[in-house]
Amino acid sequence: MGGRRCLCLFCLCLTLVSLAPVSTATAQNLNAPVNQFVFGVYTAWETTYIPGYTDTATNRPPNLTPFLTQTFFPVLTANNSFNLVWTTDGPEYVSAEVSQFAAAAQQAGVMVINGSDGDFYMNSSQNSNAFITSALSVLGPLWTNASPKPFAFSIADEPPATDAKQLASYVLQAQGAGLPVTTVLSPGTISSILGSTKTLPWVSFDRYPFFSDPNSGPTGSSSYSYFLAMATDIGTAYKDGNPQVWAMGQAFQGVEGKYVINADGTVTVDSGSGLEWVMPTPAQTSWQAWAAVAMGAKGIIYFTYSQIPNWVATVEKSPPKGASWAYKSNYNTGNYPGLASFPGYIPGPQLVQLQTETIPDIKSVQNILLAAHTLINSPPSPTPVTFSGSKLPGDYINYLGIPGGATYAVIVCSPQRTKGAISLSVNRKVHSLAPMGNAPALVTTKQGTTLTLPPGGGGVYQVIE
Repeated sequence: MGGRRCLCLFCLCLTLVSLAPVSTATAQNLNAPVNQFVFGVYTAWETTYIPGYTDTATNRPPNLTPFLTQTFFPVLTANNSFNLVWTTDGPEYVSAEVSQFAAAAQQAGVMVINGSDGDFYMNSSQNSNAFITSALSVLGPLWTNASPKPFAFSIADEPPATDAKQLASYVLQAQGAGLPVTTVLSPGTISSILGSTKTLPWVSFDRYPFFSDPNSGPTGSSSYSYFLAMATDIGTAYKDGNPQVWAMGQAFQGVEGKYVINADGTVTVDSGSGLEWVMPTPAQTSWQAWAAVAMGAKGIIYFTYSQIPNWVATVEKSPPKGASWAYKSNYNTGNYPGLASFPGYIPGPQLVQLQTETIPDIKSVQNILLAAHTLINSPPSPTPVTFSGSKLPGDYINYLGIPGGATYAVIVCSPQRTKGAISLSVNRKVHSLAPMGNAPALVTTKQGTTLTLPPGGGGVYQVIE
């Protein structure tokens, strides 16, 4: 999809995944995330992520499968980490291509959502009943003839609220045909879309918080509260019957103006140009995952895995003269455009952080996270634990609960806390906070209670009264 190439359209979205009703035969071909916390990435389709590749039936066997099985998926799934890929800009009509990608993904233990800008994408010029009929006539054979099959298809990108009823009709008809589908919603359309489309068991939304251009979004400390504002939306989704939420995090930088990709894959911004979005640090990348956990999400998806050079700019025009975020000389950001370099797919430090520390730690409490739900709308009373010392931007506590069972506190450490411990105040009615999984224990002395977490890290603790 052409619009997907401009990352600014991806600033704040909702993703809806529909998997029911699905036939038994269809369900057997789906690796649905019912028993695993989702760790996913967005990526472009292989016509862009394989350098010099032209998609034809002749080219696929010697090019597509070897690349996927030898580079693309091994880098992504190192240390048994990521388990979902969301492709953009393809495929459109070729079941064999869909199957080849799905087969390589399944071999790596990865689910696939296929997105496209083709004839089954609903948009402002394609939203009639005739369009839906035509789109399903494309999707049906594409799905039927694919073996193995992907996890789902994406059918729209930010449909307007005025198309809510049409989208609902599209989803219901797709479900009736046994097709798993997904779409992306933009800010201001959420209540209308969800009010009309009531049969979507998976709901996901994203906020890309780390801006450099203050005219585009929050910068500095405000980035953290901006991202954490999705907690209320996750609570609303749960209350309205959508307990399966995937949060979407930022793993990209976006240039305003001109830039070059260096020989080592990093980005240098030209003099006079600037960054609209700044690449999150490894700690900030980790923090987004732990914040998603604390807010009650069932997964975290990062945009983007790897980015081709001509898609790094989000705004072609340079910042205004004298803008505070414009660089006075050429500036090497020191980061790849995404989690991995292009075309080498060398893991960046953000990807290494996720694969070696963040994801293993979250997986250690996976069963709790899948069984629990956010208590943002009904927090425990009295509050079991609060911050007692200096609170840094990004420090966060929220509570999860298992119906009729335990209550858990999820404590998240600010990426800015590079030394020292978090000071906490534990309610007198709480006997203890028992660490779950890999979480470190709280330390209580005469001076108080402290917890030491890595910058951007987190831990899950059962509240023992």
